[in-house]
Amino acid sequence: TGGLVTYVGYHLPPPKGYVFVPFNESGGRWHEWEWAVKKGFTKTVVTTEGVEILVFDTHTCSWTHNYQTRRRQIEQLLRDSDIRERRYPVILAGDFNFDVMTASNGTENIPPEALQLREAGFVSCVQGRQGDFSTFRRGNDYVRERDIRDLGRDMMLDGVYTRDGDGVDMVPEEVKVIRLKRGEEVSDHDGLL
Repeated sequence: TGGLVTYVGYHLPPPKGYVFVPFNESGGRWHEWEWAVKKGFTKTVVTTEGVEILVFDTHTCSWTHNYQTRRRQIEQLLRDSDIRERRYPVILAGDFNFDVMTASNGTENIPPEALQLREAGFVSCVQGRQGDFSTFRRGNDYVRERDIRDLGRDMMLDGVYTRDGDGVDMVPEEVKVIRLKRGEEVSDHDGLL
């Protein structure tokens, strides 16, 4: 499943539904590791205060320069009937493999994949916020120097997007990057809460 997990807080009822949908295109011909994992998205329906919220989690193509595959993967996700219906509030989180911070607060050089999300009504949780939200950075033992050199800088490759539903405004109260001490990391990406 590409490492996708959705945790539901202990104070919420169990999810009403959960499904994993593999991407039609993996990008495997572009990157040596893409073929090894089945990438796609999960959809979980959770209820809080009587409101059903759709929670999507995704991991798009890792090959940094392969935005065409990521665009097709995001198009597939956006074709999901519950997203198109626009009835439910939506939380969309994941490892997007494009610079979410630039996409959220910039007007130039916005990755095409981010424009797709914006046009579908999604708003990044870091839009208008200040701070270092880099989730892929130097100092993480799993990050290869070659990767940082190729990217040119630390980046926020993971993100959380929201979209309002009928009568429900989705506004995140806080955004936090979980930075573990050097040597205690479990991934090449820091967690995002």
